[in-house]
Amino acid sequence: MFHLVTSNRWEALIDPLLRRLDTAGAPRSPLQPHTLAVHSLAHRRALSMAIAQHQGVAINLRFVYLAQWLWRQMA
Repeated sequence: MFHLVTSNRWEALIDPLLRRLDTAGAPRSPLQPHTLAVHSLAHRRALSMAIAQHQGVAINLRFVYLAQWLWRQMA
């Protein structure tokens, strides 16, 4: 499911994502990762560190760049 949160503050973006990952639980299959669209490599690193700090470990995550994700959705 697609869920969009917009803000120019990191805290306003990361808090809803962490809550959503907590409540979403595991994907349909244990081998299917959560897909997260990111803007840059720096955002990917910061996001994975924030998830690891919050959950203790950042596993079963698939990061894609927004342009790649949009092209896959349109294909």
